[in-house]
Amino acid sequence: AGSNASKPYQIGLIAEHGFGVPQTIVTNSPQRAREFYESHPDGVIYKSISYHRSIVKRFEPADLERLETLRYCPLQLQSYVEGVDVRVHVV
Repeated sequence: AGSNASKPYQIGLIAEHGFGVPQTIVTNSPQRAREFYESHPDGVIYKSISYHRSIVKRFEPADLERLETLRYCPLQLQSYVEGVDVRVHVV
């Protein structure tokens, strides 16, 4: 049950079991988020870190203006991976 409550924990488990995962950071630092975005020319996606279903979006240049709001709510950023979005749930 605990692994379902945290996206950062889930990605750690996935990597621990040998699956490839995109480069990921969880931060509430506007500067770290900007640096991560700028260091990934192929793109970045962002999502909530909670267990609630969140909308995953591409990070766009216009989003840079909203980075100061990260101080109040951390965000998970990942390098964009081209391809079909496949979700798998294992019980």
